[in-house]
Amino acid sequence: MFRILAVLLIALTTGKAWADDAWRLSGFASLGAGKIQDDELSYLGYDDEWSYKGDSVLGLQLSGDLAERLSFNIQALARGVNFEGDEFKPELEWMFLRYQLNSNWRLRAGRMRTPHYLYSETLDVGYSYVWVRPPVDVYSGTLAPFSHYDGLDLAYIKDFNDTSLDVQIFTGRMDRKNDNLKVNVNPMLGGNLTLHNGPYTLRYGLIYNNTDIEVAVSDLFQETLDYYTNFVPEYETLQEAVSTQNAWYRYQTLGLRWQDYGAAITSEIFEIKNTDSGYSNDAQGWYVSAQIQWGRFTPYVVTGGYNNEYNQDTLDVIEASVDAIPLGLDAGFDQFRNGSYYTVMLNNFEQSTWAVGLRYDVSTNIAIKAEWLDLNFSSRKSRIEPFTVTDLEDTALLTFVIDVVF
Repeated sequence: MFRILAVLLIALTTGKAWADDAWRLSGFASLGAGKIQDDELSYLGYDDEWSYKGDSVLGLQLSGDLAERLSFNIQALARGVNFEGDEFKPELEWMFLRYQLNSNWRLRAGRMRTPHYLYSETLDVGYSYVWVRPPVDVYSGTLAPFSHYDGLDLAYIKDFNDTSLDVQIFTGRMDRKNDNLKVNVNPMLGGNLTLHNGPYTLRYGLIYNNTDIEVAVSDLFQETLDYYTNFVPEYETLQEAVSTQNAWYRYQTLGLRWQDYGAAITSEIFEIKNTDSGYSNDAQGWYVSAQIQWGRFTPYVVTGGYNNEYNQDTLDVIEASVDAIPLGLDAGFDQFRNGSYYTVMLNNFEQSTWAVGLRYDVSTNIAIKAEWLDLNFSSRKSRIEPFTVTDLEDTALLTFVIDVVF
C-alpha cells in the first residue's frame, strides 16, 4: 500500500497536476503516553507501566481532482493499537472516488470510514477535537472491526433558511480478522440524518449489518466441550456461542452538539441489538461532555456509561448444567464449567466513567492535552452461589498526548 502511495506521490510531485495545485497532500499524527493506576489491568493499550502506543497514530492523506466534479482520496493509517493486534501496522482506511453530481448531491465509491458517530470522519485526527480521545463509552472497542467498509454512499445537502440538512445513505461490506476473531459483514445497509441550525447540530444514524462472526477456540476447549456434551447435550450451545451466521445487527445512534461563545456541550448515545443467538451481544452507551475555551487553554469534563450483555441463553445453559452434573461430582468438569462461565460473564459488565482534561493550543496545527480518566466496572453476579466471578477492577488512566496536523 505504501509503495503504491509513494509512486503516486512521486508522479504527482513531478507532474503538471501538482504544479497546478490539483493534488493535495496532508497528514496528522498523535503521540500519546499513558499509565493505568491498577497493576492487574490493561485498557486501551495501557497498563501499569508508561506506554507510548495507546493513543499514538500516524496518518497520510492524498486527495486530488481527476476531472471536473470527479476527485480521488486515499488515506493510510498506522495506529499503536489496532484491531489486527500489530503495533503500527499500516492500514488503508480510505480510498474512494467522489463525484459531485450537482450542488446538492454527492456520490462516493470505494473504501470509506463507517459513519457511526458525530466525529467519524475525523476520528483518528486528534487535533480536530478537544479530548485526548473521543469518549470511550460510545467510541468503544466493540465497533473496532467495523471502522471502515467497502461500498457506496450517496449524500444530499440542502440549506433551508437558517437550517442545513445533510442526508447520507450507504451500503457495502466489511471483512476483518485477527488471531482471535473473524468478522464478515455482507451487506451493510444504513443512513444518517444531520441538521445544523446556528450553534446546534443534531444527528441520527441507523445501520443494519448482516454478520458472520467466528471466535477462535483452543483444541483443548473443543475436545473438552465435545466430551462433556455427551453428558449435557445442551452444552452444544457453547459451541454455537463462539460463532454466528447471517445474524442481523442493528446499530443506531443519536448525537447533539451546541457550540458557541468558545464553549461547547456534546452528547451522544448508541445502541446495538442483535438476534440474541450464537455469538451475540446487546450494548448501550452514552456520554455528556462540556468544554470552555480561555485563550489557548480549553478545559473539559466528560461523564458516561456503557453496558454490554452477552448471549443470555449461554449463561442459562451453564447455570442449568448443575442439574445433570452437580458441582463437586467431576472436578474436571467443574474447572471447565467455571472457566466457561467466567469467560462469558466477563462479557456481561457495565462501566461508568468520569474524565477531566485540558487542551493547550501551541499553534494553529499543534495541541498538547492531558487527561485523567476514572473507570468503574461491575459484572453481573451468578445466580448460583458456587459459581465465582471476580469483579473487574476499578481504576484510572492518566494520559498525555501531542496532536499535530500538517
